Amino acid sequence: MMPLAMLSPGTRAVVTTIQGGRGLNRRLAEMGILMGTELVLIRAGGGPVMIDVHGTRLVIGHGMAHRVMVRPLS
Repeated sequence: MMPLAMLSPGTRAVVTTIQGGRGLNRRLAEMGILMGTELVLIRAGGGPVMIDVHGTRLVIGHGMAHRVMVRPLS
């Protein structure tokens, strides 16, 4: 398990936990990011993190991406 922001670009992963309060969980859920969601990291760095969730590209803040714990898929 590792933070979403630490993945390498192109890596597929599944969300295992979200380490945040109700507000963060609700905001991510509205974007389709829930426990068990598969995603692909497109771009990460010092700024926003771009991911692909169910064929839709989303951008979330770097701090938020550090609170989304994922398990890389092979």
